[in-house]
Amino acid sequence: MLTAPNRRALEVGGDRVLVRVETTYSEGLFNATASSQLWMTSGPDAVDRLDGGRPWTWAEVSRLEGWDLGRRYRDASMEGFWLHRVTPAPAPHGEVRSRAVGTSIRHAFLTVGTRACLMICMGGCRHDGELLAAFSRHIPPVVDDLLAPPLPAPSEQADGGWRVRYSVATPGVLLLEEAGRPIVRVSISGSQWTAARRHSVGAALLRHVRRQAD
Repeated sequence: MLTAPNRRALEVGGDRVLVRVETTYSEGLFNATASSQLWMTSGPDAVDRLDGGRPWTWAEVSRLEGWDLGRRYRDASMEGFWLHRVTPAPAPHGEVRSRAVGTSIRHAFLTVGTRACLMICMGGCRHDGELLAAFSRHIPPVVDDLLAPPLPAPSEQADGGWRVRYSVATPGVLLLEEAGRPIVRVSISGSQWTAARRHSVGAALLRHVRRQAD
């Protein structure tokens, strides 16, 4: 079973956050060591901490997607730095066409005019444009009219009650399930869809669809 990437998503409504760096030192006259915790805030005058008041580590911030590092900040309280939200750009070779069919939304991803992937959001979309842009970057730049190559064994990516399932019987289909119920179906076309590309698409589903629902 594949494990979803160990990444935290920053759930805030604004376009920038101030990261406060709180440094503490262990006891000891000559061998004291420093350790830091990072706190997400809405700005210099903010009293409450964002993201449920949970501290971040440097490693978690370094893997944070959708945010750029801004200028350093310092006041009488502590040091910090700004993070600015960015919108990922779609791949230059990709095109997305979306339309409603009944209660579902269908997103067709084309490359050089050929459909490489169809994502069906059952009961409506639970994501924003970031997922569509992320999807387009994992689509092969060229696809043929052959079936997706078979997988050696069934597999899945999971994050809590959310799972992306890959089937040997239907190698061209990925299902995102919430508590065992399918909510997104992805159908891929073309022999260029390697297992790594499929798993990248599955990881994008877990990050973006789950994040918007939380």
